[in-house]
Amino acid sequence: MKKIFLLGALLVFACLFVASCSCQSEEYVTVNFESHTDEKISSQTVLPGEKIEEPQLAERAGYRFLGWYDGAKKWDFEKDTPYKDTTLSAKWESYLSYVEATDGSGLWVVGCSFDVENVVIPRTYNGKTVTGIHWGFADRARIKSVFIPSTVTYIGE
Repeated sequence: MKKIFLLGALLVFACLFVASCSCQSEEYVTVNFESHTDEKISSQTVLPGEKIEEPQLAERAGYRFLGWYDGAKKWDFEKDTPYKDTTLSAKWESYLSYVEATDGSGLWVVGCSFDVENVVIPRTYNGKTVTGIHWGFADRARIKSVFIPSTVTYIGE
């Protein structure tokens, strides 16, 4: 009888041990997003190896969005999955060129990429106010619209 009792107790202990191991929560990874704008993007928490959803960003005046990057590598939301906590950074490219205004009042737009159709001039660029446009859109036949902020007080040729 003692043997049956000990065997039963041992069996119960083994079942409880296995059950406690299998009920432990799985380790999750967190993916944070750095937009390089004032826009805050919520982090995502998934199991290692699960896909994450691509966050959508609002347009950024004067810039084209190139994608989300993990260091130097562009993140492919169809194929890439995180296996550890990760921060993805938005990569932006300016489609406008600037020079210091001749009167020292700020920056002037002096160039624009050939492939841009809808131009949005930002109020500031690298912490300086955009105050003018001079030769900014010469020979740019694809441009359909240009938004000019109220900070622009000079429009040259």
